[in-house]
Amino acid sequence: MPATGENDIHVLDEPATYSDAVASSSDEEITYTKAIDIKSDIRTVCARKKLATFESLPSKKNHEEFIKTCVEVLLRNAIFEGTSKNNKVLNYRNPEDLQKLFDFKVKDTPSTHDDLIKVLKETIQYSVKTGHPYFVNQLFSSLDPYGLVGQWLTDALNPSVYTYEVSPVFTLMEETVLNEMRKIVGFKDGLGDGIFVLVVQCLMDMQLTAPDTNLFPILR
Repeated sequence: MPATGENDIHVLDEPATYSDAVASSSDEEITYTKAIDIKSDIRTVCARKKLATFESLPSKKNHEEFIKTCVEVLLRNAIFEGTSKNNKVLNYRNPEDLQKLFDFKVKDTPSTHDDLIKVLKETIQYSVKTGHPYFVNQLFSSLDPYGLVGQWLTDALNPSVYTYEVSPVFTLMEETVLNEMRKIVGFKDGLGDGIFVLVVQCLMDMQLTAPDTNLFPILR
């Protein structure tokens, strides 16, 4: 992603507060007494435009406005305008031209939130709108608003459905869906086993191993 905005960055020679430049788990102001080169320590940078931070912990002060803006862009540009019959399925550009529109180089300096939002808008603009009514694919098409919200929910919680302790709600939800699916294919009262797979290749592998383990239980 582009890392512009270098003209807006000042390296400080005196103590300064810069909580806007660094995500923190608390709202306390942190003061540093010595400036270090920006490439070696981003903590000494004070920018007029808020810099993107890469801490794993979300900060309401640093990230709320950025996330809200991104969601608004997704709603307007990707979900509603992107699926309108009045707009194109794709604003096509040749690879050479598209390469000139994006700067994919890895930079030594961080991007600002404005930079990231600009990349977000341009990515939507030049991507295929698979939710568009005129996009017809043999495997997928359309955009399900309820499924989209469900996907945002799972991304926000980032659950791993391998034990009840880690993901209690989704574990029960998964078992309920599997029970209904077993009823549809003829399992009495929905009793039996079941598993979700990611892609058809995984399913084909399981189809090959299931008869073997049924005929030769010792292979389990």
